[in-house]
Amino acid sequence: QQQSLSNKLNYQLIRYKNIIHEKELFQTLSNYNLTVDQKNTIDQLVNLRQTQIQCYEDFHKLQTRISIQYLPRNFDKLERFIASDHDLPLIKDTIAVEFKQKRYKIIQDAKRTWLNMYIEAYVSKIQEYEHQYQRDLNEFELTHINDMCINEKSLFRSFVDYINHRTNRMLQEIYCEKLPPYRKQLVRVRERLKWPKKMVTVFPTVIFDILYHPFTPTQLAYLSRGPTYIRPNQSAFFPEKYRQKRIDGELEDMMKKIKNCLADRKDSACVPRNIPVYKLYSDHLRAYLTQRYTTPLPLMDQIRALRELKIVKSIRRKLKKYHLVLRQTDKSGVLHIGRAKDYERKAAEYRQKTGAYEELSSNPYNDIICSVTRLLNQLQMNKKIAEWRRQKMTPVRKKTQLAYMYFLPKAHKTETPLRPIINTIHAATTKISKFLDQSIRPLFNRFVRHTTIVDGADLLDQLHKYIDKGYFNSSTLFITFDITNLYTMLPQEESLTILAEFLRVHHCEKVNDVSIETIIELARIVLQANVFVYGNKFYRQIIGGAMGSAFTLTLANIFMWKWE
Repeated sequence: QQQSLSNKLNYQLIRYKNIIHEKELFQTLSNYNLTVDQKNTIDQLVNLRQTQIQCYEDFHKLQTRISIQYLPRNFDKLERFIASDHDLPLIKDTIAVEFKQKRYKIIQDAKRTWLNMYIEAYVSKIQEYEHQYQRDLNEFELTHINDMCINEKSLFRSFVDYINHRTNRMLQEIYCEKLPPYRKQLVRVRERLKWPKKMVTVFPTVIFDILYHPFTPTQLAYLSRGPTYIRPNQSAFFPEKYRQKRIDGELEDMMKKIKNCLADRKDSACVPRNIPVYKLYSDHLRAYLTQRYTTPLPLMDQIRALRELKIVKSIRRKLKKYHLVLRQTDKSGVLHIGRAKDYERKAAEYRQKTGAYEELSSNPYNDIICSVTRLLNQLQMNKKIAEWRRQKMTPVRKKTQLAYMYFLPKAHKTETPLRPIINTIHAATTKISKFLDQSIRPLFNRFVRHTTIVDGADLLDQLHKYIDKGYFNSSTLFITFDITNLYTMLPQEESLTILAEFLRVHHCEKVNDVSIETIIELARIVLQANVFVYGNKFYRQIIGGAMGSAFTLTLANIFMWKWE
């Protein structure tokens, strides 16, 4: 409180000094024998700047409304023109959910469009005032360039000093005196009223695939922050044993990455993994992590972290109680909540539709470990791969796990289909998959870059080159298409044949000292040893590759290279 009071007093002192200095500058300006035209010009410039600052203030007030999700009432009039879901006749739940989502999306897009128009209008008006001000100021300078000077300062220079000081003072008042109380007032009004909380917001929100949900406004506000929200340090509330385990895990992971990075360098800066300095660095790193994990949080951070921890736990309880699934959406980057039985139904429909998976009767973990290890040993014995490479790709049993499948909802598509993702981080073939991807992806990028469009900016660049070559004319057609379930529909053996063809066409008889035949054998084990767990059952993928495996994307791109 003392610090806050001190800051207020300092600000008021600076404010009074600025006002006094502004009056001094105005008095200096008044000492000139101004003509009627000069006075009119100065008044016009001052009024123009005043109008611009007022527009600037209104613009920031709108931004303040946006930040607290309390738009002007006229933005919500749109909702009256689109029928509410309460006006629907009795229909199936799935249709009602789809209608509700479409209605929300239409209103949200309309509000965003309307809001963008408001913002563009403010920006355009502010720029228009600025251009007019600069034009009139330049004319004023040219007209009075040879006028008399007072204390070696011309009339124009005195006016510029005055108007700049006045402008800065008014902007500071907006930021420090007008906007904070305006925001507080809006927050108080919004908390008293119920209608703003029920209106469609322009902010990204949780997407519900259910008609009604059990979550409170506080829980929804937390979920609406999205998957990228960085929570305060909640580990401070966990037992010391748990925190120590986290420290050990992070330390081991960091040291492993550092040693691998420095040891794999090809130049003279290569650092062996067993030098004593690593022990010293590890001790320092452990001390730092321990300090970060055990240092008590400031009081306000403790309150916030504890409050958010309770919110997270309450959300988890409701998800479990009502059999709901919380997932990040496939592309929009927000969270999606749907019923667990809908996920199961869509997953079963996907497996049946693609026919890409077969259910196994027993745990394939040991068989997969043995198959991968046997292949790598055989390749090393036949001198097809080096011993160090075999060791690098061989799975460690204690650190190897079966992959597992989960689904991401495609909320941007009708009926919200699911995208299957297989988490292969600790799978037996992960190291082989990474080796293949790191070896072949650069070749693909090098040889097929001229026919590959990476993103929208790259599309424009390619289009400019196409136009410069004289190919673009009135008969040019733009065609786009989408391949459904590309990763899971790749024929495995045909894909491997195309991979070998790609390498031979581009004269890559060896890739990182590994022959094409060996590359194909390694790629085959990655595709055929793709087993995973889903719903307490074991599956093997018999068509395509795992969406989640590093090599699958590269293989799919090469398959499309052949198709093109």
